[in-house]
Formats: sequence, structure tokens, C-alpha cells
Amino acid sequence: MTTNILINSLNNTTDEYKNQVKINLSEPLEILNKKVRLIECNIWYETPNVSSLLYNNNTINFTYNAVNYSCVLLEGLYSLTDINESLVDFFINNGLPQNLMVLEGDEATSKITLQIKTGLNFSITFSTNNILFKEFLGFYSNASFNTNVNKNIDGSHVASLNRLTNYLISCSFAGGSSTYNNSVKSSSIIAQVAINKSVGALLSYQPFYPMECTTIGNSVSEIFIEILDQDSKRIKLLSPFTLRLEIY
Repeated sequence: MTTNILINSLNNTTDEYKNQVKINLSEPLEILNKKVRLIECNIWYETPNVSSLLYNNNTINFTYNAVNYSCVLLEGLYSLTDINESLVDFFINNGLPQNLMVLEGDEATSKITLQIKTGLNFSITFSTNNILFKEFLGFYSNASFNTNVNKNIDGSHVASLNRLTNYLISCSFAGGSSTYNNSVKSSSIIAQVAINKSVGALLSYQPFYPMECTTIGNSVSEIFIEILDQDSKRIKLLSPFTLRLEIY
């Protein structure tokens, strides 16, 4: 017998990450010698790439004219333009030159240049107090830069501001699939949802050939679903998601 289960994360998420959902079944579900597959999934592409909770990368620290400043970014999904606009707002609100720092991307190299425009002393250090620069924008060195004239600082590595390429869907009683890639074919992953739309769009996943996964155990009384990134790491979602499982 085939069983279809519709799962809605609204009011069922386990914590503030909102990427996990736990459903308690009214009766145990028999899964011995059966398979499970994801036949439908709807996820809003709103996963933050700037977040104090996930990455501790929401603060930009620098010194200007002997005063220390911390520009705190709101949690969200940022482009390079978004970061520049947030910096301008911060500079204006604090009486600083609005072009004090500008991030310029190079499409050919995928690297970023930090343009400093100043006539007074300015300093910035690319260390653990500037994770956004160090780990996301490609300024991997721990070097400190001091200048009182205009200066360009080139990122040493390719920027990876938005690292998310796919959502992986994990199911607590799935035991792997021979049709998936080697790195996770023995895991609880039941689907990979490609991010092929713009920020803020709804990703509707309805595969023509859903991945078939074996089940673990004789029966289950609860279902635990988790949405991860392409490296099986935890993410944060801002809106509820829905999915439909088929057990057969």
C-alpha cells in the first residue's frame, strides 16, 4: 500500500533556524521493506548569507580618524550591492564620508577589491573580527591595512558571498539511494533541490523521476525532516516550507 504524507513546517519547526520539522503520527507507520521518495517540495529561496547566528559575519569593524566603528548588518541574503548600500547608510548616519569604503567586484576573476577613499587615517584588519571580509569576500590574510590616502586592497581569493547552490532534504527513516552521488548515497538524503531562481523566489520541486530511498526500521511514530545546504550543513530558513513524501 502506498502512503502519501503532506508536511508543512508552519508551527512545526524545532527552533529558530526553521529548517527542521518534526511530525508526530497519530498511528505508527509501517516502513519495513519499503521505499520513500520526495514527490513535491516548495521552499522559499531566502536563506541568509549574512547572519550572526549562522556565520558570525554580520559586523564590519574598522577605525577612522582614531575612532573605532562597527557596522552591524541585519540578517539577510545580501549581494555586493546590498552590502555597499548598507555601508553608505552607516556612513551617513555616523557623519562619515559616504564613499569611505566601496566594494568592487571583478566578474572575470570573481575577486573583490576594497576601495578606501580617505584623507584621514583609516585602518582595517581582515581577521576573526571581520569574518564577512575574511571568509566570504576573499580577503583571507590576517593583515592589517593602514592608510591616510586613497587605497585599493585586492582580495586574495575568489569571493563566495553566496555559497548556497542546492538544498538537500533529509528524512529520519531514509537509508540511502543507489541513484544519488557517492558522498551521500548511504545517508538520509532523499532529494536535492537546485537553486535555479532569483533571491526571494519560490522553488517548486516536482521531479519527473524522484529519487528512491530504502527505509530503516519496522515502523515510525514520528517523522523528522531537515533541509541542509549542498555540503549537508545546517542552514536557516525565513519562511515555512512544504513537502510531500510517498512511502510504498
